[in-house]
Amino acid sequence: MPIEVSWYQEPRIIYAALKGIITVEDLRTSGVAIQNLIKTGTAPVHEVVEVVELGRFPTDFMQIRSATGYLREPKLGQVMFVDPAKNVLLEFFINAVDKLSRVDVRKVESMAAALAYLHTIDPTLSD
Repeated sequence: MPIEVSWYQEPRIIYAALKGIITVEDLRTSGVAIQNLIKTGTAPVHEVVEVVELGRFPTDFMQIRSATGYLREPKLGQVMFVDPAKNVLLEFFINAVDKLSRVDVRKVESMAAALAYLHTIDPTLSD
């Protein structure tokens, strides 16, 4: 599966891994899974998206927006993208999502940096 979704730290941090070619349907399917985790989690529920190996991904912003409705969940906290390869096109879309949604989206280069930032902004997270 191109997008794997699981708890990183139940019920507070969701982990999503992007691998290979991502389609709009992949975004929809994973979005439903993420939304279900957010609803069952303890607010604020943060998300860490790790870009493991990214091939192609959707570039139609309206399709991406409709497939990622979970970004409008009131219990969603911080969204972190871990992108060690510094994909320029992905960065453009991350910036667009950050500006056009109510959620704060940040990009870092490592899981350690993502987790450190989350612990800085949310001291209620366990180690």
